[in-house]
Amino acid sequence: MSFSFISRFLSGLTLGLLCVFGAQSLNAAQVTLTWDASTDQGVTGYKLYYGTASKKYTNAIDARNATSCLVPELQNGTTYYFAATAYNADRMESGFSNEVTYTTPAGETSTPPPTCTYSLSSSSASFSASGGSGSVAVTAPSGCAWSSSNALSWITVKTGSSGSGTGTFSYTVGANTTTSSKTAALTIAGKVYTVTQAAAEVAAPQTFTITVSATAGGSITPSGTVSVAQGGAKSFAIQSSSGYYLSDVKVNRISQGRVTSYTFTNVTANQTISATFGRFSYVLSVTKNGTGSGTITNNPSASLYPWGTTVTLTAAPSSGSQFAGWLGACSGTSPTCTVTMTSPKSVTATFNMR
Repeated sequence: MSFSFISRFLSGLTLGLLCVFGAQSLNAAQVTLTWDASTDQGVTGYKLYYGTASKKYTNAIDARNATSCLVPELQNGTTYYFAATAYNADRMESGFSNEVTYTTPAGETSTPPPTCTYSLSSSSASFSASGGSGSVAVTAPSGCAWSSSNALSWITVKTGSSGSGTGTFSYTVGANTTTSSKTAALTIAGKVYTVTQAAAEVAAPQTFTITVSATAGGSITPSGTVSVAQGGAKSFAIQSSSGYYLSDVKVNRISQGRVTSYTFTNVTANQTISATFGRFSYVLSVTKNGTGSGTITNNPSASLYPWGTTVTLTAAPSSGSQFAGWLGACSGTSPTCTVTMTSPKSVTATFNMR
């Protein structure tokens, strides 16, 4: 991303010295600087940089949206160099303005100014995707000013955007809802402090089950308990066994009729599928023939026989008659025969006079 206003600041932002105050103490002075406000609507604030060498600025102060800034705790008898930048809402900064210099008055004491050295209690911190809060201690001699770089949208500074001497920089890290980790390098008192945050965990896809059941006489394939990933699909085949017919298929207890296949699509909950099968039944017709008479008994006795039933027929001739044999589904002259009911059957028994 680029910002057009940045280039305009390079020539449009000027910095001028307004006034200089006397020493705050025997060892320190302060100075106030001001600059022209930018006419660009994208500007949200300004930063003032300074140091003891031209274009080598070791300190910075965030003036926010003010166009002047007080710089305290300057060393007496020292020449300072100042320049300003502007930034937008995304904390993107312009280039430096024109540089101005100021030499503080000599102090009333021969005590040498402190040597400003800075250190941080740690150089980095790591956070989980849920975020959290952190802090780092800044150690510096009394009177040594320091500042921190601007935080990002996911890091919020609580305290310690700037300070003097020993202090604390504290901040909060927001939750990371993306699948990418984050890293930011902050500058605190001229030292790099790195903040890293883990990526949000990707939830494992949920799995649902389809419970399959079938009565005797047929099957559903696949059978048992079938697992399906969320949003997935699964197809089933329904088939009857020999001598049986498909009576009904139910999905989640709702009848689908005598369908021979069914497909679940976009599965987002547990499901059930069941099939009911019926057994075919057949009629056994028994008749008598011949000049004689007799009886025929069926075992078992029924008007309809389920598929596969074995029926035993027994012929008993009357007095003065004799059994002559079987015709149809039975044959031979034995008074008994067996019939397996795999279809409608007919049997004729012949009785003749002696």
